[in-house]
Amino acid sequence: MKNLVRKSLTALMCASLLMPLAAVELQADEPGDAAVDDVANEEATPKVTPEPATDTSMELPTIEAHDLVLLYSSNVRGQLETYPKMKALKDRLTAEGQAVITLDAGNFMQGDPRLSLHDGETAFEMMRLAAYDVACPCNLEFDLGSETLLAFAEANNLSLVACNLTSETGEELLRPYVIKEVAGEKVAIIGLIDPATRTKAHPQKTQSLKFLTGEEMYEACRQAVSSAREEGASRVVLLSNLGLNANSSPNRLSDVLENVSGIDLAIDSTSDSSEAEIASTLDSDHINDTLILSTSANENLIGEVSIHPDATVEHIKLTIDQVTEADSAVQERINEIEAEVNDEYSAVLGTSQVELFGDSAKLAPFSETAAGQLIADSIRWKFKQAGQDCDIALVNSSAICASIPAGEVTKKDIKALLPYQDQLVLIEVQGSALLEALEAASADADAFPQVSGLKFNFDAAVPYDAGDFYDNSSYRKPQSIQRMTQPVIEPADEDAAPIALDPTKTYRLATTSYLASGALSYHSLRDAKIIQKLDLTLSELFTEYFTSEIGAVLTSANQVAQTEAAVVAQQAPAAQQIEYGDYAATATIDPLSTYTHVCYRCKLTKKDAEEPVQPPAPEPGSPEGNEPINPPVDPSPEPEPAPPAPPAPPVEADTDSE
Repeated sequence: MKNLVRKSLTALMCASLLMPLAAVELQADEPGDAAVDDVANEEATPKVTPEPATDTSMELPTIEAHDLVLLYSSNVRGQLETYPKMKALKDRLTAEGQAVITLDAGNFMQGDPRLSLHDGETAFEMMRLAAYDVACPCNLEFDLGSETLLAFAEANNLSLVACNLTSETGEELLRPYVIKEVAGEKVAIIGLIDPATRTKAHPQKTQSLKFLTGEEMYEACRQAVSSAREEGASRVVLLSNLGLNANSSPNRLSDVLENVSGIDLAIDSTSDSSEAEIASTLDSDHINDTLILSTSANENLIGEVSIHPDATVEHIKLTIDQVTEADSAVQERINEIEAEVNDEYSAVLGTSQVELFGDSAKLAPFSETAAGQLIADSIRWKFKQAGQDCDIALVNSSAICASIPAGEVTKKDIKALLPYQDQLVLIEVQGSALLEALEAASADADAFPQVSGLKFNFDAAVPYDAGDFYDNSSYRKPQSIQRMTQPVIEPADEDAAPIALDPTKTYRLATTSYLASGALSYHSLRDAKIIQKLDLTLSELFTEYFTSEIGAVLTSANQVAQTEAAVVAQQAPAAQQIEYGDYAATATIDPLSTYTHVCYRCKLTKKDAEEPVQPPAPEPGSPEGNEPINPPVDPSPEPEPAPPAPPAPPVEADTDSE
């Protein structure tokens, strides 16, 4: 293979940004006689250069004859609108004479109420209707067990690939690669699953699986490349969800490509790295001779990779809204699914006069949210209702997948907020294990704790002191406690002083069975004694809490402002008046921090459900009326970006959330 060179063309990216297009000359081996799949190749229409777009909606351009086109998606997470657009693109490109392969890089099986009715099989049905060829599963595909995953894939004729996944005894669970024959040549698609899936998925569902890491993973990938080349593959494409996060070394995409040769193109999706982190991690668009196309967790995009006859490569990424064409048959099936969901979940449960902001893992990583705190409150409340003493409740940020808008609150809103089918447990945990869990969670946006009954200081500017990997995990144990400090327990008596968390004492912690099993970075909880299990999912519990305890009304008067951690910077102490809707608060700025935003802690009192509650009148000049409970933007100058640590402020968090 020859090294990549930059081409002087440009292509529209998401949000109407322009990006340079990469070009690569790929080695072509003589095709062999292996059994492969055929993709039709017809006459193409001439290339049409589209006029510059004046808005964010546009169709992909027509491209030259005899191109090999890879259409891909990643992190769809139940956004079914992806599929009719992907099908329309594939049909058009095929009709133009292009050879098209459709791929997905994982995390498609959960994340939306429309997938909940049939345990995620709807996603596989959509991929079948949209004519997907190959997918590399990620953690969301394993939460219901590998048997369910394999059954759904087989029933919907979807090829799953992963060369670093085996049973505990070393047997292949998925094919390491598949070969597709297109335009007279063979293209191998090799899969690599993020080894963190072992604990990002429910650990009870992955305990019989082995996710190869480090050198074992590199060797499995080398063998897949070698075998594919021996079968006549002239192009080798890596489809993965490894990411580029520094904490994931030596299991990052960059680690693999530095140790494995013979891969022409890598399409990678990550759940841990932002676009900025991806750009700062990669010195160029390739490692060795491999062209890298990497997307972040917050992107649900349609990507088009066109390999032209001269071996140049054109890459276009579009948001779903920017793709205007859609297949009517696939859209009609989505309409049927939505009607079914509305029949099941359309019941109005109550009213919210404010937006209940929740999706911190994506929109405000390493921070508390009003929804998160309220959900943690509800967990603690439920165990106390069951007659149990409960010191603390805790859930992880990525358990919360949406916000609840102001207005009527339906079952569908709560399902969107809490789509996962995890149940609740009360455990006894040593204070030292709880401290370790909090510190480990401070390094991962998905794991970041939303809590009830606990306060702590969080300083994102302090580097995470990573030690060895936990057993059977890609998360590292903290060697010291220095980011999550001064934790205190809030007594049941609100007038009593907080009590410092004692590492030698035992506490009762209410959480999900997912975290109690050692999921994500919560390895230190996995051996805790289980006191009680509740046969309730988070969405069922929150529905009960919202309707019976809160009185089915959320108002801005229920919210109490609370300052959070801030980026470390030299600054004299001061008091700052913060106006937010009807609420004003005075926050004292720590001498070593810059105040960045307010998080709201829900202190909700039970209201008479029959009492009419009128929403406040809109402010003059404000068409929306009430402002959402999103953390407001600080009016002071924006601080300098923090060094390698995750983007969160040091927080004295009255953390009442997940």
